[in-house]
Amino acid sequence: MKKWIFLYLLLVCPCRLWSYGLATDTLSADVMIDTEVEIQSIGDRLRGYVEDVEKLSRQVGVVPERKLKQIENSLSRLNAKHTLYCQAQQLYIAMDDSLMNLVAQYQEMGQMVSDSIQRQQQRFQWLEDFNQAERFIFSQDSAYQRLLKQSMLLSQIEKTAPALEKLKGQEQLLFADVDAYFQKAKVAAESTPALKKRQAQLEEKYIELKNSSEKIQAAEYMPLLDRIKDKLMGIAAVGIILMFFNMVVSKIQGYKKMRENAKQMEEMLRKSKDDYPKI
Repeated sequence: MKKWIFLYLLLVCPCRLWSYGLATDTLSADVMIDTEVEIQSIGDRLRGYVEDVEKLSRQVGVVPERKLKQIENSLSRLNAKHTLYCQAQQLYIAMDDSLMNLVAQYQEMGQMVSDSIQRQQQRFQWLEDFNQAERFIFSQDSAYQRLLKQSMLLSQIEKTAPALEKLKGQEQLLFADVDAYFQKAKVAAESTPALKKRQAQLEEKYIELKNSSEKIQAAEYMPLLDRIKDKLMGIAAVGIILMFFNMVVSKIQGYKKMRENAKQMEEMLRKSKDDYPKI
């Protein structure tokens, strides 16, 4: 009996152990093959995500404003899909450098697209702000002409002083809007070189409205005699300025005349010397 047990251990057990080892090696090889196939499949999927985000990148700078929001929504959906897929395959991604590089490449490209969208949206917002300011400010011409005329009329009668103050309050609110629009337009023009020429024209109109605003706010009731005195003083000031100007002109003309006379005298002396007989 012991003899048969010995033969069993000697012949059968090694065969079974060898068969088990062979099966284990085969299983390990199969697992490695499956892992490589899975990694390759994941790589193809991740490269597809990178290609999709690159397509969005090429569209950002050329699409109109109404389609920019569509690109932003497409990027959000693509980011969500990419994140979910990477979470599901994180074990494979963690063990392979090429997969990790693809994930990093997508994240970098996605951030670039997001930044480009924000910059483009800001440009569109600046342009919209400038257009609104331009329309509003240039449309206030008639309003300021009316307010300026009314302020001059109300300032001539003492009883209309309350109405004049009310008109000044209305004008202050209006100019506050004008100034707010102009400041927005100024920021937009400073950030957008293409708006510089239009900004110069807008600034001229803004200064014109500001001058009208100052005249309206300075309007106040003044007795008739005081108004006459101010007008006379204004006329006198103009007269003094004209007199000073005429004096300067006269001095300049006198100086020119003196130079001409000096030249004529010099010419006469030269000719008289030439007339003397030569020995």
